[in-house]
Amino acid sequence: MRNSQWGYLSTSVAIGIGWIFILQEIFFGSMSDILIESGDFDVFLKYGSNPAFIALWVGCIAALFAWIGITWSSLPRSSKEVRKKKSLWWIIATLLFFFGCFCLSWFVRSYSVPASGWIVLLAFVVIDVALLFWLPTLLASPRTYRLTVPGAVKFLGSR
Repeated sequence: MRNSQWGYLSTSVAIGIGWIFILQEIFFGSMSDILIESGDFDVFLKYGSNPAFIALWVGCIAALFAWIGITWSSLPRSSKEVRKKKSLWWIIATLLFFFGCFCLSWFVRSYSVPASGWIVLLAFVVIDVALLFWLPTLLASPRTYRLTVPGAVKFLGSR
């Protein structure tokens, strides 16, 4: 990877850390009436949503570095090999979404979260996967594999 890609990767991971550990909690604090019907909201954050999103963060970072490792170590011989990586990218992103749903259902199961709260939480799962997996892979995927990430051609151009 080029130095600029390492810089993009580091910056996007730092943004993801700031989002998960600081900003997301601020957003949740402003939506306390939507997220939980009854009970102590601080307990919900501490033992419910925060551990779920931290687990999702760990999963996204692991998937990101696995993606970087896979694409950095392989040299495509044809465009067909590159297209196969696009389906792998979508599989990883889909698994991360379902992993986020699982984490939420595991950690939030003992709290009374209304349907609107679940919609908000699932929207944050999508945002988290976008910030923690899509953006870093868009900016830091090496060589030709950067074009396998959805939106790469639009944002980075074809060359």
